[in-house]
Amino acid sequence: MLQRYHTEAMDRVYSLSGFRDISGKYTTMLGAYKVLQRPRRLGVGLCFEEAAVNTELAQRASLLCERIGYYGAFEIEFIPHGDRYLLIDFNARFYNQMAFDIARGLDLPRLVYAAATGCEDQVARLIAAVPKPEKRPELAFCNTFGTHIAIAAQRVLGKMSWEEAARWRGWYKASGRQIVDAVYDADDPLPATVDGALQILRSMRHPRAFIRSWY
Repeated sequence: MLQRYHTEAMDRVYSLSGFRDISGKYTTMLGAYKVLQRPRRLGVGLCFEEAAVNTELAQRASLLCERIGYYGAFEIEFIPHGDRYLLIDFNARFYNQMAFDIARGLDLPRLVYAAATGCEDQVARLIAAVPKPEKRPELAFCNTFGTHIAIAAQRVLGKMSWEEAARWRGWYKASGRQIVDAVYDADDPLPATVDGALQILRSMRHPRAFIRSWY
């Protein structure tokens, strides 16, 4: 399949993520914007911000799942292009920033397990327990180490200005914002250490691919 590239994808990709049970009776979704990714033009998300659920897109996503017979956890990505949202990806699986949705109250692993074991009451309780955005702190997702590498690489290659680099370094320090990082925990540094080492190792093993990804 070939897709036309739209430059809007570099700065903002809209994401609908959620869960649908086999009957379609229990369906829930959360919205987010992918605002920084690796490679920069279009790739794996490094930073995400909360977004409202687009009702029309959510209805169409539910219809798509129904027509193809899909149930379980999912993430669907769209490029905002003018007044349209262009579908570019349907991740029918657990996904990169799932910790972000868990922190926002959508416990996908438990939902999938409850549905797989036939515990409909538990599925209903877990979906009903998802809090409204206004009833919790503002959250954002960031792979902190990966973001620092992305900023440093683009600065060295001349692909990011000093002002933009400063903006991204301050992004996750915004007043009132709480950052969700799937691997970093001040009380348990080992996962973040391993993740950072793996990112560095991959960059060293494939230096040309690493450099090309930031051009």
